[in-house]
Amino acid sequence: MIVDLGCGPHKRGDIGIDIVPPPASSADIVCNLGLEPIPLGDNSADKVVAYDFIEHVPPYVYYKENGKWQVEYPVITLFNEVYRILKPDGIFEIFSPVYPKREVWQDPTHKSVWTEASLQYFASPNLMYGIQTHFEMVEQGLVDHTSPGSHLKAILKKK
Repeated sequence: MIVDLGCGPHKRGDIGIDIVPPPASSADIVCNLGLEPIPLGDNSADKVVAYDFIEHVPPYVYYKENGKWQVEYPVITLFNEVYRILKPDGIFEIFSPVYPKREVWQDPTHKSVWTEASLQYFASPNLMYGIQTHFEMVEQGLVDHTSPGSHLKAILKKK
C-alpha cells in the first residue's frame, strides 16, 4: 500500500491523506498530519510519499494547557508516525523546497525550512526532541524543479 501525505487534488498512491476534505482534495482520509496520529495500523504501508508537503507542517506549536505553556513538534510527530506505519524496509519518499532557494518562503503557507542536512536527524540514532525514527538514507540530492537545485529529493528506508 502506498500512502500520499498532503495529497491535495492529485493523489499519488492507494490512500491519500490531507487536512482538506473532498471534493477540494483527493483525500481518502482527512487528518491534521503532525498534530493527529495517522489513522493507519503499525507496519501497514509499503511506501509513504510526501511531495511538496513537509514544508507545510509547522516545526513547533506553543499552546497553554492548565495555565502552563506547552510545546509540541508536529514535524517530529509526523516523521515518528510515518516510521510507525511503514513496514520494515518500507520507503519514505520526500520532495520539498530546500533552503536557501526562494521556493522555501515564497508560498505563505510554508511553515518549516529544510536543508540538505535536516533529514539526518531522522536517519541516525538520534533520540533528541522526541525523535523515534531510525531511517536509513537511501538517496538524497538536489533536483531542478522551479529553478536549478530548488528542491530536495530524499528516499528514506525504515530499518
